[in-house]
Amino acid sequence: MKTTGFILSSIILLWFAPPLRAAAVTNDMAIPGGSPSARVDVYQPEPGRWPGLRPAVLMIHGGGWAVGDKADKREQITGNAFAEKGMVVVSMNYDLFRYRDGPWKGGKTHEAWPRNLQDVAAALCWLKSAGARSYGIDSGRVALLGYSAGAHLALLGAYALHGNDAELRGNRPAADLPAVRAVISVYGTHDLRLFGANIFKRGDAGDGELLARASPVTYIKKGAPPTLIMHGDRDATISPEIARAFAARLGEAGVKYELVMAPGRKHGFVLGAKQERECTGRALNFLDANGILPPAQPLNGDK
Repeated sequence: MKTTGFILSSIILLWFAPPLRAAAVTNDMAIPGGSPSARVDVYQPEPGRWPGLRPAVLMIHGGGWAVGDKADKREQITGNAFAEKGMVVVSMNYDLFRYRDGPWKGGKTHEAWPRNLQDVAAALCWLKSAGARSYGIDSGRVALLGYSAGAHLALLGAYALHGNDAELRGNRPAADLPAVRAVISVYGTHDLRLFGANIFKRGDAGDGELLARASPVTYIKKGAPPTLIMHGDRDATISPEIARAFAARLGEAGVKYELVMAPGRKHGFVLGAKQERECTGRALNFLDANGILPPAQPLNGDK
């Protein structure tokens, strides 16, 4: 359990390995049992470099739970960057809130909660299926990564879906979900009462209970998956104090975590982008430390 700054060191050497492009991307595949919105793009690493089954990272886009797409530029950059390191990256879409006059305006015309989390559960179940194995996915090495609103859903996917609230996983047996070995929250929120209440509330007397049920903080307990929190210290959208409060709660519960406060970064930085080598290096080393990052086979000319 630790808090780190951004000192360039040996922990980011993985980033400077010779770059390799994702071998293949399968676009826009429906998630079995998900909502009509639940679709994935699958980034596969070069099979000659990483033979056999490879670990999987389920990536969940941001966008205030109302906009965004699995194939946005940020997600493409991250998908290719992580596939280059031997992971199968599954970038997913999920059910979104809809509004009469556009995002967050004019009142809701479609409630997405808890269907958005049920879509995450459906994607996790697929990662444990025979269909996922055909993509070279090792369901015993699964991590979750989310940006912003997607980080909120990733944390719920890691902390809540194996619990007693079966509706959150779409009433699927908990045994159908793979164990989550690690989770990365990139400028996300853990408590909707601190950020997100105005989006999730339904205007009734049950708002408090709804917000608690939809907040990852409710499900933090000893034994939760190792958690990496990455947040810009100049984030004006989701306060850095939310990230620090989250880290403190994890520490109190005895959960293994790392908090990385990125100096000068605002909301929206991208793992895998050239200017974010330190961020990406820390994420890769976190995955490596938790048994996710695979060893590569030597290429011709490697020593």
